[in-house]
Amino acid sequence: MSIRVKHGLESDDQAFEWLVKFALREGVKKITGRGRALYAIERKPPA
Repeated sequence: MSIRVKHGLESDDQAFEWLVKFALREGVKKITGRGRALYAIERKPPA
């Protein structure tokens, strides 16, 4: 199934725009780490 049909887009241009925006959002997530779990790391005192 094509992106155009799957998302109900009317033209190839809209499908292209959707793909570009999706790729940009995914790239930003990878760069910023957004969506990853953050947790505290306990540091050991110096020996």
